[in-house]
Amino acid sequence: MAHEAEFTFNTGMLSNHELLDPKVTSRQPVFAGSVRYYFNDWLGLSLSAGVQYLSGRDTGTFSTGVPGISAPGLYDFSAQAFTIAAGFTWVYFGQRNYQVYGSVEAGVSIFNETDRYPDNTESQATGTKFSGHCSLIGLRYGHTLGCFVELGLGYKGLVSTGISYQAGWKKAHRFS
Repeated sequence: MAHEAEFTFNTGMLSNHELLDPKVTSRQPVFAGSVRYYFNDWLGLSLSAGVQYLSGRDTGTFSTGVPGISAPGLYDFSAQAFTIAAGFTWVYFGQRNYQVYGSVEAGVSIFNETDRYPDNTESQATGTKFSGHCSLIGLRYGHTLGCFVELGLGYKGLVSTGISYQAGWKKAHRFS
């Protein structure tokens, strides 16, 4: 049994503000970090945190300035979110210097959002929402210090890249 810890730092693009609302998408990078504990060569438990700064446009109905009459239109939004999540990582295949893996996480995003409407009014919202991330495929290269790329959906982004450091009481052999 390989008792191993892994520490990661990554940045991703095209993140979702929340897993269940893919309309709210950012073109700004996401910054995240994780701590993973591998129970054996193929299964690990993770705790992750990420910071997101989002902006974009959405549609809504607004006041026209005439009492009782509104019209559809676009509005600008900006949001900041801090996400914390726990999950599992599983290794599909691995050797000494590389591994192919997947992961799934669920957690909560604490957010602050500002909406700016065409009639020059603003609204603010703060709160918490369900968030998560699912990476069906990830590729890590390196032994103790490595780099990785993941394709997934959720708060870490559609494409996420980063560095990781693995340390353990008994180094994982990754099926070699």
